[in-house]
Amino acid sequence: MDAGEDDPFEGANKKTIYIAKNTPAVVTVPGTGGDLHDDDPLSPLRIRVAAQAGRDLGREARVTLMQTIGARFGVPPEGFPIGLSRIYVDGDIRFIQTLRVLSRPVGSRAAAANLKRAAQLVPEVDPFLVLTTAARERDEALIARGSEKDDTFKGGGLDFLETIKGRLGLPRSIVKQWDSIPEYRSGETENIVHPARIPIRDQVIGYAAVTRLSFKDFCAFVKRETGDAHGQKMLDSLTADAKTVWLAYSFLSPGGSTFNPQKGPEHGRHFGVNSAFGYLRYLASRSGVSLDMNAILTTPELHHTDYVKVAKARAMEAAFFDHLMLKTAERTNTE
Repeated sequence: MDAGEDDPFEGANKKTIYIAKNTPAVVTVPGTGGDLHDDDPLSPLRIRVAAQAGRDLGREARVTLMQTIGARFGVPPEGFPIGLSRIYVDGDIRFIQTLRVLSRPVGSRAAAANLKRAAQLVPEVDPFLVLTTAARERDEALIARGSEKDDTFKGGGLDFLETIKGRLGLPRSIVKQWDSIPEYRSGETENIVHPARIPIRDQVIGYAAVTRLSFKDFCAFVKRETGDAHGQKMLDSLTADAKTVWLAYSFLSPGGSTFNPQKGPEHGRHFGVNSAFGYLRYLASRSGVSLDMNAILTTPELHHTDYVKVAKARAMEAAFFDHLMLKTAERTNTE
């Protein structure tokens, strides 16, 4: 918390704070009644109130809510027990770490600034998926501000930014500040990576823009495979949950090997979004039904790869925060 900053979530239940010059907002600890006067859905105040509401739920209620959301994504009640796809840790949701950050003044202000910038520049990607992507790729990226530059591979998640930065659709005024650095070999995977050095405040828009580009490439693949009209129809038929999973999966593992029924599902980066589409197409054909891309939610066989499980975990956490935002808005607008 900033030195000397008054915290409206401590002490008296209600205090007047200011989110902009001459724009008073009355905030109340969630559950105590009162009004929240703030129409910006990504304002620091709304983000903070929602995060605090999530904390106030308590462990049991948080887990129950996440399990309810998980059922929509075809995720078992226990979640995924190991690896980067873990949803529950030590009897609570893993997302509680992010809620703690966002329920503080400094965290909510920084996150709001980053998310609003991403929403303006990359409106095609759900800002709450951007939130959970940033939180899971590099937790401090969500609230990073300033012009200090960092390596996007060592900094987390953007291993090939240098090779695609010209395709991201971002303003030149932003991208021209991204420095090229020589490619090098990852000590973890032994693969060659092509990162860039970018201002730390650009990490969140980087996650959003790479997600958009990877999903755009995936959509083009779907239409090449099935024909423009039919492919577009399938894409338009995606539910919000299924689209969020495909978006998250596209970021995590773009492309992938062509699915070969003789080999079956492969693992790792070879089984990217294109591979999963081919696998679902094969399963549909074998069953004599039409391919429905929403089947990514209801096909547990896809859980053989961590990328699908991680994508579902991020999509679930995005849905969890969206639920908190909606519920706090409903309560404060009706009381």
